[in-house]
Amino acid sequence: MESAPDRKILVSQRLIDLHPIAQATLQGLRKAKANDHGVVASFGPDLFSVAVSPSQVDRSIRILNAVARAAAERGFPVERGKNSACLLVNGEQLEFLLSEKINREPHKETPAETARAEREKKRWPSDLAYRPWWMPQWDYFPSGMLVLELEEQYHSGLRRIFRDGKRQRLEDLLNDFLAAAVAYAAAERARTEEHERHRREWNEQERRRIEQQDQVGRNKKRWKFLSERILSLERADKIDRFVQYIESACSAKNSVGENVRRFIDWAKAYSSVLKSVCDPSELDRVLEDEELFRPPTVVTDKWFEVVSSD
Repeated sequence: MESAPDRKILVSQRLIDLHPIAQATLQGLRKAKANDHGVVASFGPDLFSVAVSPSQVDRSIRILNAVARAAAERGFPVERGKNSACLLVNGEQLEFLLSEKINREPHKETPAETARAEREKKRWPSDLAYRPWWMPQWDYFPSGMLVLELEEQYHSGLRRIFRDGKRQRLEDLLNDFLAAAVAYAAAERARTEEHERHRREWNEQERRRIEQQDQVGRNKKRWKFLSERILSLERADKIDRFVQYIESACSAKNSVGENVRRFIDWAKAYSSVLKSVCDPSELDRVLEDEELFRPPTVVTDKWFEVVSSD
């Protein structure tokens, strides 16, 4: 579709009919001061991301304006982004950068730098050759070669960089750039959906892990609860048999001492207390308070797991 002759994106030779973001970016670049590489830059959520030499500002804006206008015609408006203005392609925000290739060469000392270095050598004599800390290592030269690239995560097999070449100019690659943006948006959407699927699966696994861990802990509490009640009944049974033996012995002698009687009464009362903890109504109350048998949210093979008292 983008290869059709009637779809070719044309770049104006003049700065006319500028998109509002292109106009704002142009104003910012014209006010900007060139850095040590000879580049002026614009950045911000409401501006195009641009880093070019002053001589390439007008050309860069004309290219970006053509991209913005053509994208809008295709239903991909330019809008405010997180770091810079971006294309909204099928629901995906795609940020992009227009920059200029910068060449570099080893720094050539200027007469002023040579004189300064000689003065410093006389002031701080040394037999060791050294490079003054203030002297740059490289000289930078803007090449006039522009590069337009999608600033998104790398997707294998998809092109995201378009540049001037020996036999082509960036202006002739804008249709390819928009086609790449559509492909990248689809890849970003697929990646987002894949991440979301993994996130849901991980959350479900974590939920099950926590539920199973909780169930194992609850079974340990159940076993402790059961063991304590069994022990209470065993003690009560032993007390009852002991009391029965003492009462039989007292009946055989037809006499019982006052202290023995008090001891028997205390033992029977203690046995009753031990048995009371196993009364169904008391069991139900404690089980309810401690939530030892609340319905599970996930039925697992650990629901009936037997946990030792150790």
